[in-house]
Amino acid sequence: SASDNQVHEIMEKSVVTDMLNDAGGSQSAIPTDAGLKTADFVGTAGLRDPLFALCSAAADAPLSSQPVGSLTSLAYALAEANIMHPALSQKVAKGIMRDIDKVQRDDIGKIFIAMHDKRWFKDDKTV
Repeated sequence: SASDNQVHEIMEKSVVTDMLNDAGGSQSAIPTDAGLKTADFVGTAGLRDPLFALCSAAADAPLSSQPVGSLTSLAYALAEANIMHPALSQKVAKGIMRDIDKVQRDDIGKIFIAMHDKRWFKDDKTV
């Protein structure tokens, strides 16, 4: 609806203004996507380090029985956010393979994007 567009425009203007103010008014000082040519919402919002810390904690935790859908969503989300963590990717891959017979159509798409497009599963042993 028209109000949704107005809200979106106001929010976009507000976020851009805040980012420019935080960068001292210089657009070149705003964090970029590190050459990925995508919108780096994770980096801009300052979430990359906390998400990597969460990945490290998850990689260190014992492997528990997680639903395949959750694991494929995790791989997809971290791949989209460009949070590369080899230890966690191996753990997620093992969890997916353990219950490969429960993988649904959406899960296959998420795995394909994470593995092929985003290269989240980088270790040769994982793939």
